[in-house]
Amino acid sequence: MKKLLLFLIVVLIGLIAYNYVKTGTLRIIPARPAPASQQLDRLTARFHTLVREYNNAGRAAAISGLDTSYDAGAIRLKMLALQENVDELALKLTNPGEKEDLQKLQTQIKSFLAQLQ
Repeated sequence: MKKLLLFLIVVLIGLIAYNYVKTGTLRIIPARPAPASQQLDRLTARFHTLVREYNNAGRAAAISGLDTSYDAGAIRLKMLALQENVDELALKLTNPGEKEDLQKLQTQIKSFLAQLQ
């Protein structure tokens, strides 16, 4: 019985330590992030996916010699739609840290679009 109790205490301490490292709060079960924060994470992931697709299209063009301008144009249109979503999200965010992350994402999107032109 003592070993089981000791095991449970160690597991609880481990959960609390893990959550403290991940979220910065001392909780056994982490709180769900706000929907706006989740949307920011999804938009950031989408940005990185589009950049990766663009780089892959460039590599494919270099290797095969095929014209991939259509792919680049499609990615540009997707990036413009992503920029609109990011601008809409800017109105919803209230957390200063999230606003800073959003501004970084907006800067990255603008520099990527400038690179495409």
